[in-house]
Amino acid sequence: MVAAMAVAGCGGTQPSPQFQPSQPACSTGQLATTLGQTGAGMAQRYVTVIFQNTGHTACYLDGYPSVVAQGSADVGSLAAKRSTGIGPPTDVTLAPGGAASALVQTVDVQMNGLTCVTYQTLQVRPPGSRRSTTLMLSGTGLEGPQGSGLYSCGPIFVGPVQAGVIH
Repeated sequence: MVAAMAVAGCGGTQPSPQFQPSQPACSTGQLATTLGQTGAGMAQRYVTVIFQNTGHTACYLDGYPSVVAQGSADVGSLAAKRSTGIGPPTDVTLAPGGAASALVQTVDVQMNGLTCVTYQTLQVRPPGSRRSTTLMLSGTGLEGPQGSGLYSCGPIFVGPVQAGVIH
């Protein structure tokens, strides 16, 4: 329920004080970032973003990815807000070939005079990384009356990285 989610303040993506990683943080170069399951219901739309370790050594992710939805020139872009509705960030160790994921959600019902728009891509940056990956949203089943892409009538929220692939 997007409307009921509390939004956490911005902060670093450093490991939590009690977490002492025995492997390095995952670099963008050793991660494949892709879209996973999509869906709609209960006045919201969601998409899972998957981070898979394509490297030969284990690494860790901790915190929230940076997500920016981008539309046409007249729509512009919108940075996702951090959501604590899924739970707090956890430290995720990715073995070679292992995966972690984060959930991106938005409202798809017009409320409070907000304008509904369609975003064609997501710019996704893993926690602690400086490089982003562009993910195309056409053909994902998230389309609205304005065409192909992520149909949104309000803010976009991103949850923390979680171990495995969220279904």
